[in-house]
Formats: sequence, C-alpha cells, structure tokens
Amino acid sequence: MELGAYTACLHDRSLPDALKTLASLGLTGAEINAGGFIPAPHLPVSELMAGTVTPDEYLGQFAAAGIRLVDEYPVRDRRGILLAELDLAEPVRKIGVECQSWQWHANPTAQHRDDRRKGTLRQLGWEIVDVWWSDLRAPDRVISEVLYLLRSRDPTCRLGSAGSGRFQTTVR
Repeated sequence: MELGAYTACLHDRSLPDALKTLASLGLTGAEINAGGFIPAPHLPVSELMAGTVTPDEYLGQFAAAGIRLVDEYPVRDRRGILLAELDLAEPVRKIGVECQSWQWHANPTAQHRDDRRKGTLRQLGWEIVDVWWSDLRAPDRVISEVLYLLRSRDPTCRLGSAGSGRFQTTVR
C-alpha cells in the first residue's frame, strides 16, 4: 500500500526533515501545504520566483527522499462533472478520506453541502471517512476504520464512476 501525508502536519520542520520523517514512517507521497490556515514552510515561493532555487532543485529533494508529490483525487459523475476532490483516495475500492476543519466545515451551510456531496458519492459506491483535527491526537479510530474498509471492500466492485486523476493511495 502506498500512503502519503499533507505536510502541514510537519510545519515545524524544514522540508528535508519533513521528507525524512515521511520516509521513516513508510510513507511515499506528500501533498505540499501552499498556505491558507498556516504559512507554507515547505514551498519556497519567493526563492522559486527569484530563481535562487530552481524547480529541479526543489523537486529533486522529493526524489532523493523517495517521496512523490500528490494532489487531491477528483471524483466525477458519469457526465464528467466534478463532484469532489478527496484528500486521500483508494479508487479501486472507492474509499475516500476527507480532512475536515472547523474553519471550512463547521457552519450549517457547509455541513449541509458536505452531507449532500457525501450522499452523492455514496450513490456512486464511495465510502468516505471523515478526519477532524481532534482525531490526529489519537488516530487509532481513523486507522481502524480505513483498514477495515480496505480489508472488507471488494476491489472488483465497480459501481458508478471513478475519479480521473492521480491517486493518493493504492492497494497492491
């Protein structure tokens, strides 16, 4: 199985140290925090724009650590309309993980929108696991739920339409 992490959880470390940490945990992918709720310590935008760090030098750090860059997994309906961009996905078994924050998902309007989207995803055969920041203090529930789904969902089941982008997890 290939797994990655969102680097915001390692914001207090340099990029080389964050990549070493991911690799030491057996992770093979990273989604880079580009700012928003915290600064972007692993994306040297100013240096890249000024040319003091080349894109090849920046990307080479990932290659040297054996970590690949990943993005969110898009799920589209049969007409090609984007329904969701899952933070993590195992598309063969249609298991998605959504990382929720109070800033973007706590008000009633956002919760209603999230519930409708999850209902649509369920109709296409997806199972979604929600992860809140509080879950990261004791991640056993999330890990158990994801492992249960990985073990129990038939990889040959092909209900509805799968996403059409790069993946974040793959079961081998």
